[in-house]
Amino acid sequence: SDSEDISPKQDKVKKGGKSGQGFSNAYLHYVQYKRDELDKIDPEARLDKKELSRTWRNLDENDRKVFYEMSFKEKQDGIEIYRKDIKENAFSESEKKERKKEADKKYRNSKKEVIARKDHEENTVNDMLEDVVKGKESKLSELVNYVDSLRSDVVQTQKLSHDYAVNVGEKDIEILVMKEQFKALHKLHNSCKK
Repeated sequence: SDSEDISPKQDKVKKGGKSGQGFSNAYLHYVQYKRDELDKIDPEARLDKKELSRTWRNLDENDRKVFYEMSFKEKQDGIEIYRKDIKENAFSESEKKERKKEADKKYRNSKKEVIARKDHEENTVNDMLEDVVKGKESKLSELVNYVDSLRSDVVQTQKLSHDYAVNVGEKDIEILVMKEQFKALHKLHNSCKK
């Protein structure tokens, strides 16, 4: 039979103590068997893993065979359950089409949501940029008006300065004229005294 042909090489174990399918290997069945025996004697006792490993290596092929058969049976049962589960959960063609249609619709809706969210973010950023630009334009307009008023003040100040300079010049000329008249009168007065 199949269970008689089981050998240790067919039950290779990956690191971590589990076979690739997730079933216990023969050694793990042996450990569980020893644990159950120990629990009957002393539930608080602990297994010596080094001793278990040594005794496993020293077991003869016939004693190990029981555990290899347990491992093989567990794998076969698991495979049958897996196959049965796949058959029970398989979808009919109409169910597959309906599920695909739902998945496609969900995908399209998620794409639309992403696009809508992106558009909303772009609009929000554009609105914020417009507000910033309007604020900067307003500030620039205020500065331009301020500069224009300063220019007007400078022109007015230059005009007043020019007018003052002209008035001072005219007054200087009047003073010079008066000085000359005073000198002439003083000469005339001095000549009258003699």
